[in-house]
Amino acid sequence: RQGIRLKIERMMFDFSFLYGGVRYCGHQLLWTEADGDLVCRLHSLNITLRRARYGEGEEQCLWFENTGEEDSLPLEDICDADFLLPCPKTAESPHSSAQSCTALFRAKGSDWSRLEFTPFSHPMKAGAAFRYAGAGGRSSQSVLPFFDLNDGDQGHILAIGWTGQWFAEFVREEKGVRMRSGIENLCFRLRPHERVRTSSVFVLPYRRGQNEGHNAFRRAVLAALGGKAGDTAPLSVSFWGGDASAYMCKAIKKIVGAGIGADHVWIDAGWHGGSDAACKDEFTDEWSRQTGDWRVNTAIHPDGLQCVSEAARRNGFGLSLWFEPERAHSCVPAVARHPAWFLRTEGDDFRNLLRLDDPQAFASVFGMLCERIKEMGITCYRQDFNMDPLPLWDQYDEPGRKGILQIRHVTALYDLWDRLKQTFPALVIDNCASGGRRLDWETAKRSIPLWRSDFQCPFDAPAEGAQIHGTGLSWWLPVSGTGTKAELTDLYDFRSAYASALNLRFFTYEGRPWPPDLKAAAAYVSEYLQIRSFFTEDYYPVFGFEGSDRVWGGWQYHSREKDAGIVCAFRRQDCPYDSAAVPLSGIEGGSRYAVHSFDGLPSAEYQGKALLTKGLKIAIPERKTSRLFLYEKLKDKN
Repeated sequence: RQGIRLKIERMMFDFSFLYGGVRYCGHQLLWTEADGDLVCRLHSLNITLRRARYGEGEEQCLWFENTGEEDSLPLEDICDADFLLPCPKTAESPHSSAQSCTALFRAKGSDWSRLEFTPFSHPMKAGAAFRYAGAGGRSSQSVLPFFDLNDGDQGHILAIGWTGQWFAEFVREEKGVRMRSGIENLCFRLRPHERVRTSSVFVLPYRRGQNEGHNAFRRAVLAALGGKAGDTAPLSVSFWGGDASAYMCKAIKKIVGAGIGADHVWIDAGWHGGSDAACKDEFTDEWSRQTGDWRVNTAIHPDGLQCVSEAARRNGFGLSLWFEPERAHSCVPAVARHPAWFLRTEGDDFRNLLRLDDPQAFASVFGMLCERIKEMGITCYRQDFNMDPLPLWDQYDEPGRKGILQIRHVTALYDLWDRLKQTFPALVIDNCASGGRRLDWETAKRSIPLWRSDFQCPFDAPAEGAQIHGTGLSWWLPVSGTGTKAELTDLYDFRSAYASALNLRFFTYEGRPWPPDLKAAAAYVSEYLQIRSFFTEDYYPVFGFEGSDRVWGGWQYHSREKDAGIVCAFRRQDCPYDSAAVPLSGIEGGSRYAVHSFDGLPSAEYQGKALLTKGLKIAIPERKTSRLFLYEKLKDKN
């Protein structure tokens, strides 16, 4: 077919790269269409542009292939996005009020802190320039790779899909804001017939308000996952993997007898390896010393966890099991037997990186996981990753091939998850990397973060951390989870952990006391179950994103289909204000709504317009207390 010069509108957004020292832009090249992709030939280089739509946005991803018999020319400075987003305001003066509302919103990454996922904004005035990047080769360790270039009620959501070391630049130019993004510091020659992909970029324009833009992005994520609003994620009772099988079976029986309505049994790290040493919790290093040995530890699980698997199945629970296949300790058998499979960290036995791109290593991991999933009846595969891979990728890259090991590893990770889903279509994949340090567009399409932050690991982690993490991350992702405190305290703490997925930690550690009042635990869970489906509906941060203890926190979730929703308010410990009027969103101004309290307060009726403008009036007389409401549209009496 005759090549055509692709119009920039057909591409949604442009890209650029250096090849042999010459800068090329996508819209300057000649393209043909093949099997739904766009294909371009540049010397011996074949470039494939793959596109996909999810909801109201579009994704693009580049593949490069050397079709020649010799190494290609150097490929470098690959910008998978390199395009100008026009802004309706001018950029004539750095002090111009006309452009003052154009702002770039981004969010803090996951770093074991109270303010993880908190959004921040930066005005994009004339001369403004901002650059962000992943940290250590984990995509959301420093900053979430999701951005919102906002101009009042309109803007663009920009999501980067790369579970490694990405970068993004935003520069104010005369006619708008230029975005460049890609994989950081690439410079390589492709071997003959070698083919690689780079990062994907997802762009979603919006024109009906910023929160509606974020809700459109949440729906796009659900569409990519194959789900829809109202879908539920696992409600789990968790056990530390180092707990004895007999203890887990006893606890399952107690949980069922108490009417605690969970649907998954969650087994964390510590179940694996061949050690006889005690490993009572995650703060004991023994579990990490056994990472990379995926035999069930028969010293604590004599029948290979089969009795636990059977107890879960018999009582209607799914089974979630933790793995960390990309990392291995030096003492495990696989490192000694297959040294070529690992990139070794000198002087650190805990951080050896599996070469997931090695065909034999990949086949070994994939085969092991399939065997465990089948024999144990695993319904949720939990994959963790507790190391920074970038130093090893950089150290072991061949001369003239900077970035190739990273590309190979990340591409193999996607292949692993895709093949697991093909083999087990109903399998849920939990993306955990020291909490939420591997969140990006590509992982969001394939997995859900059931443990979004390791900040919750300590037994006495402050409840406000869970509030803040949920408030920030839910602006972008419709499905995430965290854990309750390890002890049953009060509704303020319990509600702080509410999300589309929830992990009940009251039975997690053998040797720690169970809740003295299991009826109270069952009642708390019952409340959660009544509102659970709302957490994947539209989300509104009606209390903002302030992380201080001197303010109220909370959220609203709204079902457009039901015209109903939930509102939760938290008066934090240092907040002097005992009441607030909270304007709601998403509801119809001309309709009436009934508002029901979960805290024993009388129900009330409101005109929708009043809830939109004057707000829902909430009183919380005591500090460190919460209020939860369900509202629903009343049927027209006519």
